[in-house]
Amino acid sequence: MLEDVVVVGFGTQSRRTLTGSVSRIRGDEVAQIASTNFQSALQGLAPGLSVANSSGMAGAPVRVRVRGTGSIFSSGDPLYIIDGVPVDAENSGLFANTGRGGAPPANPMSNIDPNDVESIEVLKDAAASAIYGARAANGVLLITTKKGKSGKTRINVNVSYGFNEATNKVDYLNGKEYMDLRAESIRNSLATGITFQGNLGGVPAIWLNGGYNQWFSNAVPPLNYDSSVAAQTAAQNINHFEDVFRKGKVITSSISAAGGNDRTQFFLSGNYQGEEGILHRNDFKRFSGRANVDHRINDRFKIGTQVSGSYSKNGVYPIGPLSQFAGGFNPGGFLNATNSVLPIFPKRNPNGTLFGVPQTVNNLVYLDENLYFNTVEQQRYLANIYGEYTITRGLTFRSEVGTDFVNQVNRLYMNPTITAGGTQGTLQGVADSRSRSSNTLNTNTYFTYKTGYKDHSFDVVAGSQYTGSTTRSSWIQGNLLPAAPTLNTTQVAGQISAQDRLDEFSYLSFFGRVNYNYKRKYLLGASVRRDGSSRFGANNRWANFPSLSAGWVLSEESFLRSSKAVSLLKLRASWGLTGNSNPGGVEPIAYGGYGIGGAFYGGAIGYPFRRVPALADNIRWERTEMIDLALDFGFFRNRINGSVNYYRRNTSDLILGAAPPPASGIVGGRNFANIASLRNDGIELNIGSKIIDGKNFKWQVDLNAAYNQNEVVSLGGLAPTAVAFGVNRTFVGMPLSTYWLPMYLGVDPQTGFEVYAGRMQKDGKEVLDANGYPVHDPNNRIVVDPFGRINGTTTNVNWEGISAPVNGKPGLPVWSGGLSNTLSYKGLSFAFLFTFNQGNWIYDEGARTQAFMLQTYRNVRREFVENRWQRPGDIASNPGVFFNPITQNQQSTRFLYRGDFIRLRNVRLSYNLPVTLTRRLRMDRVNFFVNATNLLLFTKFPGWDPEVVGTIGFQDFNNQPQNIAAGQTNSEPPQARNITFGLQLGF
Repeated sequence: MLEDVVVVGFGTQSRRTLTGSVSRIRGDEVAQIASTNFQSALQGLAPGLSVANSSGMAGAPVRVRVRGTGSIFSSGDPLYIIDGVPVDAENSGLFANTGRGGAPPANPMSNIDPNDVESIEVLKDAAASAIYGARAANGVLLITTKKGKSGKTRINVNVSYGFNEATNKVDYLNGKEYMDLRAESIRNSLATGITFQGNLGGVPAIWLNGGYNQWFSNAVPPLNYDSSVAAQTAAQNINHFEDVFRKGKVITSSISAAGGNDRTQFFLSGNYQGEEGILHRNDFKRFSGRANVDHRINDRFKIGTQVSGSYSKNGVYPIGPLSQFAGGFNPGGFLNATNSVLPIFPKRNPNGTLFGVPQTVNNLVYLDENLYFNTVEQQRYLANIYGEYTITRGLTFRSEVGTDFVNQVNRLYMNPTITAGGTQGTLQGVADSRSRSSNTLNTNTYFTYKTGYKDHSFDVVAGSQYTGSTTRSSWIQGNLLPAAPTLNTTQVAGQISAQDRLDEFSYLSFFGRVNYNYKRKYLLGASVRRDGSSRFGANNRWANFPSLSAGWVLSEESFLRSSKAVSLLKLRASWGLTGNSNPGGVEPIAYGGYGIGGAFYGGAIGYPFRRVPALADNIRWERTEMIDLALDFGFFRNRINGSVNYYRRNTSDLILGAAPPPASGIVGGRNFANIASLRNDGIELNIGSKIIDGKNFKWQVDLNAAYNQNEVVSLGGLAPTAVAFGVNRTFVGMPLSTYWLPMYLGVDPQTGFEVYAGRMQKDGKEVLDANGYPVHDPNNRIVVDPFGRINGTTTNVNWEGISAPVNGKPGLPVWSGGLSNTLSYKGLSFAFLFTFNQGNWIYDEGARTQAFMLQTYRNVRREFVENRWQRPGDIASNPGVFFNPITQNQQSTRFLYRGDFIRLRNVRLSYNLPVTLTRRLRMDRVNFFVNATNLLLFTKFPGWDPEVVGTIGFQDFNNQPQNIAAGQTNSEPPQARNITFGLQLGF
């Protein structure tokens, strides 16, 4: 309702007189969605709040954006504040401390229990967020936890039990189909009549029969395998994914007590959540507790505290490649299950041992903790203590001291028998232990003055804030381990490497805000914050962040005041500046000098000189200027209410790094500078409607939708290749996450070869677009043979030379939102929520690697053999299958898919026992419910899941890929479907 009070920075405000853009999400909306963290549950609940889960794994990180992506190199995450304390929400951690063994990093926000949340306010424009200044450019999420109320002590018990399963499974060829297709690919290659590298069809003689005996001919230790074993195994119709996926269980239980009297109110809670993920060995357990107490000492002075503690343990299944370890060992996991574990591979050898170890072609490796384990344990303690004194009527003084302590420990073990070369290899096992301990101290001290005179009302806040953070990170890794599984620590390793580091930063801030209204009709607001931060160069450590806002409540004017149809009509406008002071990454950027690692100078090892100190001294905040125009409305006594917003975010002084010239003497570093800028334009719509509001039957519908268009304005003279990740480059005049690829046109009917577009030319010269970039020309058709040459010639295709920006197919969504319906009849309630993303395109690297018949072992997706070319004249959607084509290495728009989806995010059916019956049971409330999450998905994306976050490197859940490669994916596990049955009791 528009008379609601919403939480804003350092205070509260009536929504009717609010001039900023704030969305409020109730805690019960969050708690009813099955998730190990509250971030995931926010999806589709507020306009302009974009939430994407990195995978369906229990404990996996989440990408959250407010009004688009506002940075390139730095963090795009919003600022999280829990009960007044800014909290550590960094997913990647230092040295990727919680992302090892091919696993994604743990999510530190997963230790916040959704059942303790009272409300979440999303501060979106500068009028709402500028009071947080240098940390508010990407929006602010204010999380308020539950408090007690005067009166009877109320006890609530919540227990539930449910099941998890994968929402989707990609279809691959079975064993017989694979062997038949392999034979067909060899026939097709020979039939080309082309000699390549001295072989007809490019097929060496030893591979003419399929080459099954060649795959493991050099395996260490030896592995016997040939076509007869392949055929025997194919006949068994083995499904290796049954050793990857499972139907998991979810158990949650919580108990809380809330109550108090006129002087003291309290809220106490204890919670447990246990989840078996959709992948074997992916488990999540959390124990948490909370105590919120408010006490009024006298009429002027009150004190209180919010204290919570939690412990979680996350067992992590490997899902991708691991580049950190020596020798390039790949633990495989989910990526290998999709790529390399063929349906013609047995699970075990005739003697009962695991087949294909250590060649990483056996999923059973990861089910045995004696061979592999990867766990992340996390303790988090969050506390805030406050004192509030009323100096005189309307004038109060409040002081808060809070702390956020996070301790993460990651242990990874791989037995010597599963690493490259087994017990005869160079690694001979991995024992890796990493820890990250972060402690943030925060103080808020401020005055609040609320007064009024006749028709004039003022609300003034002024104060200061100090935040200091200390993070200690360390790791130790051991190799050359004994094969005995009990000897799995670095203590017995024959080779040790280790590193330790300390990172500290602090902020000192002064802020003020004034809100004024006349007759609750004309509204004005202004705020200013001055921030100083140790994170930036000595010449730019202080900056000012102002905001101005105004509102006009037209429904209070005489020409609308008597209207029966119009309950509220309010215009709002705001302008302001905010900053981004979280550059992220491993190395601090605010100082010159030495970095981590080693470098060689004239043959002698020394510390690497990373950047020029004089340049580092001038690094400053990334700054966002935002304009917001809005209309709030309510009709028919607010039975229909909502808002329409237009905003523009101009972000300048973006920090980018370029490799310094060799003459600088800097080894392996980057010179960072504030040189780039980008813009986000958007429209948000939020409508709530009580379709039916009867005595027994009620029907509520809520719709929110957001449109956002992103554009890079300047790169400061850097080339697009300097700001790139995977198949994405950054182009001026285009959105972030623009793809740079050759354009795939289809199949040549005569040959079955792939056809690509050349670049547009005129009069022998290349045609460039308005920004000076090349353009694809679909009329310039290039037929490419399987050996990467222009058909009929020996000229290799210049793939870079025919690549160009892919216009109109960005990696970032253009539209997002949610639609919820709640219907109730007496004690029965039925609610459902749809969420959607539209306008983005996904580059599926997993599809590319599984679209061809390779010389090495590689699965083939069924989609790439359906309607394929098989003989001259075929009009096919897929090219012919050739043996080990050179083109299999080529990324192109063939693997670029529309990422639009609509998901039935949540369905809940609940029943409250009649009051007459609960009274007999001496209870206040008895509620039975069944809840389903991710029940249905509507999409044309053929991959595992259209909800992607740009983690093509699996451990690359850091700023740059999330910002500039948001649409890339590489066989991440799909989202989990959850069905839960539960009981809620109130006493």
